[in-house]
Amino acid sequence: DSDRLLGAFIDAFHEAILALRRLPVPVIGSVHGAAAGGGFSLALACDLLVAGKGARFVAAYPALGTSSDGGLSHYLTRRLGAMKALEIVLGGPFGAAEAQALGLVAKLLEAEQLEAETLAYARHIAQTAPQSVRAFKHLVCAAEDGELEVQLQRERAAFLGCARTEDFRNRVQAFLQKRG
Repeated sequence: DSDRLLGAFIDAFHEAILALRRLPVPVIGSVHGAAAGGGFSLALACDLLVAGKGARFVAAYPALGTSSDGGLSHYLTRRLGAMKALEIVLGGPFGAAEAQALGLVAKLLEAEQLEAETLAYARHIAQTAPQSVRAFKHLVCAAEDGELEVQLQRERAAFLGCARTEDFRNRVQAFLQKRG
């Protein structure tokens, strides 16, 4: 019963994404290693993203035969345009340097500096006038997220539609067998 099981998982994930976006302060994401599938969606839902130079980003959904969730289609399209968004979700992994060049990553750091520099970044923002930070977070998110809830519903419907197919079941089974 993929609709019930996956639907509940997607609903919880989407509520978490919306809660993150509604926070009155900026959320800084820090990527070390791979941000794949839902991890990529979560990374893009952050207000600011820092990444280690060895980080990789991959949509991963097409390999399982499904569409995105977590707002990936929303954020890629808003930030990069439809053509580049399609190229990314249908292409393979890409590195942190390309993500920064595309404007998806704010800071690119050496892996061993990632944790300390992310914390320093957060401390710097914490020194800024809190009313100004809250106001800018609200304005920027309002501009970018105007259609987010509608797009999350579209993503849910598309994901569940893909998950009902035999191809999806076969791809998931093959993936699990490789990992086992």
